[in-house]
Amino acid sequence: MRPFHRYILKEHHCIINIGGEDKRSPIDPDSVLFFQMKTQFLATIKEVKKKSWIPEDSWVAWLNNRDVHQYIQGAKGVLFGSDSAVVNSLSDKAWTLRSDSTWNVSQSFSPDELQNALQCMADMKTHIIGHPQFDRWVLKPRFGTSGRGFTYLDDVQTQSVLGLDMLIRDQVRSFARLMEQGGFILEPWVERMMDFSTQWWIHENGHIDYLAMLKQDMTKHGLCRGHKWLPRLPSQVILQDALTMHRDIVEQIKQEGYYGPLGLDGFTYRSASGDEQLRPVNEVNPRFTMGTLFVLSIET
Repeated sequence: MRPFHRYILKEHHCIINIGGEDKRSPIDPDSVLFFQMKTQFLATIKEVKKKSWIPEDSWVAWLNNRDVHQYIQGAKGVLFGSDSAVVNSLSDKAWTLRSDSTWNVSQSFSPDELQNALQCMADMKTHIIGHPQFDRWVLKPRFGTSGRGFTYLDDVQTQSVLGLDMLIRDQVRSFARLMEQGGFILEPWVERMMDFSTQWWIHENGHIDYLAMLKQDMTKHGLCRGHKWLPRLPSQVILQDALTMHRDIVEQIKQEGYYGPLGLDGFTYRSASGDEQLRPVNEVNPRFTMGTLFVLSIET
């Protein structure tokens, strides 16, 4: 990991730790991408402070993690937003699974469960066999940026029992890495039809601003390449349903004590029968996102 001080801009009271939720691979501060995001981030913070959503003398970080809080304490500054413990809890993909009662085909594994590799493999096998409509599965780190650190299980339903055992056993080598990343989520890898996000701002006094719903342009590995603004009340019923569910989840997040910028990601996918199905939320981002910057930069 690059030295933390590379992300600190003292003159702007900003910490641009983009990708900081994944300590194994944060965005390189020497990259063109980082420079572009830094420029837009600073411009957005300047405008948001004009709206009085952030106190003028506060420090602002892309992500309020433990490193940020330790630095701010040492600098005797005031950091905008929630405590890193709250942010860390909400960044856990297991929290996302618990928040959405409509999606029950993913399973979470903790670091403690990974200590018993044999039992973990048996549980994975039982879970996969119990969902025969899905032929490809993925192991996602519970903490980390989209598309990074994924491990795939292909053609699982065409395997013999012995073949499935061997396929799962091959993943044991990744257990140590996944333990460092807080465990993993086992879930089906589906054919996505549309990716979307909603952008929010939860104020410290509890007021919630719904900013926008965005259509996302994604790579095949799950990385976002761009956004398209959707109507505040989308015309598609499936997106109206998603927005309603997102409002409920945002209320849950507020009750957890979080305030600040917030992005929720979801998608639609093609079912085995060819129908378009909804996964309302697959990622909670209690931090700034490129969607946040996109929305606020257009607003200003």
